[in-house]
Amino acid sequence: MSRDPTYLERWNFHSGTELRGGKSSAFFRPVAGLDLMWKKQHPGAINTSLKVGLEMGKPALRDRHLRFLAEFYDGYSPYGQFFDEKMRYWGGGVYVGF
Repeated sequence: MSRDPTYLERWNFHSGTELRGGKSSAFFRPVAGLDLMWKKQHPGAINTSLKVGLEMGKPALRDRHLRFLAEFYDGYSPYGQFFDEKMRYWGGGVYVGF
């Protein structure tokens, strides 16, 4: 397997979880997600992504929903050539699931 740049470390640990508002019959449900990633390339840092908000949709159609989320990220950039740059941001988003 080739790496570019060649000094990139191979090992990482990636884990995440998502919590939904249970078996509520409500049209709006709370939802939250946490994603953690440790890379050997940056051993003293854990990249953290947290999203919280509301999910809108019929409970019977759990796979079809619209989410309004606030999000936070703190860690190294997950984007290609910027992997060695530290970043932190707050934001919001609308996500469609189907």
